[in-house]
Amino acid sequence: MLAPRLTVGVFYSGPASDIIPIDDVSHRVDIFSGTISAILLDNKDRVEGQPSASLVHAGMPWWGMGIDWDSPTDLSRWKTMHVSFKSSSAAFADFKITMNSGKDASVDASAYGYKNDGVWHVLAIPVADFVKAGFNPSATKAPFVLGGGGGNAGESLKVA
Repeated sequence: MLAPRLTVGVFYSGPASDIIPIDDVSHRVDIFSGTISAILLDNKDRVEGQPSASLVHAGMPWWGMGIDWDSPTDLSRWKTMHVSFKSSSAAFADFKITMNSGKDASVDASAYGYKNDGVWHVLAIPVADFVKAGFNPSATKAPFVLGGGGGNAGESLKVA
């Protein structure tokens, strides 16, 4: 039997008990102001057996992307965000992971074990840490947002 696991339609294509798909209408992946030039699937660099995605920096003074929904969704049954990152690019030395329910609630990836050393780091972030920063899981509008500072075009961060 599959342990409860939610996927919000991007970055993780493994088995999940609950799926909220990206439909590009009411559930979207948004790249903010062209700060990432591409999200590319990498079938060779895998974590948990699943392909990773590469976020490629566009060379701007900041970068950001996120999943957002038109209607608030209740995610209060979920207690931990699991996400994996890999990079050695200076632009991704550290970055924010955000959840939004009308107000951004952010944590630093490095606070949960991410290191910019070119090795996969599997993070387990308690949703309670986002709640402490003002997030209301019963009214989730953006379940997964990433953002950080400037960099050179072509630098990349793998996400799974």
